[in-house]
Amino acid sequence: MSDRPVAVSEAGFLNRWSRLKSQPQPAYKASSRVAEAELEVISEETAEEIAEEIAEEIAEAQSLTDADMPAIDSLDEASDFSGFLSEKVSEQLRRKALNKLFHLPEFNIRDGLNEYDEDYSTFVPLGDTVTYQMKQFIERQKQQFNEALDAEDDDQVSARTATGSDTEVRSADEAEPSAESICADEVDACE
Repeated sequence: MSDRPVAVSEAGFLNRWSRLKSQPQPAYKASSRVAEAELEVISEETAEEIAEEIAEEIAEAQSLTDADMPAIDSLDEASDFSGFLSEKVSEQLRRKALNKLFHLPEFNIRDGLNEYDEDYSTFVPLGDTVTYQMKQFIERQKQQFNEALDAEDDDQVSARTATGSDTEVRSADEAEPSAESICADEVDACE
């Protein structure tokens, strides 16, 4: 590094920027100085050889046909499936090879997060357990039954006062079992 001071004046920065912009740019564009330093300078001969090798590989891959492909049954995890993607390989053979590829164990792994992975049609019965929801259901039924009895009592009271005979109509407590006894029977049945 140079012994120049770290602080660069505004004019010095603009002069340097102007000088760098006026210089001819290299054939590649690097995003940082590190990338520029890591790029390997290749001679034209080496670049032509690499281009020829790539062209040969592409031509070879495009010239493969169904007869050049190995048997589907002989393919395993170590096999090269890239030949089956050649343009001259039939669609049917390509599909069979890809089917074989994606059924290999390394591609056939389930993550366990799918909702349908487990069998939800069978479950462990609760037995004698009364759940919180069952208790809530019983309480709602009890409230509805009590409301219905209260409404019935109100109707009977209004009917008695309208007819004027309280002695002929039996009370609702004597005619119907109480809501508490019915709900207690239901809870006993659930437990």
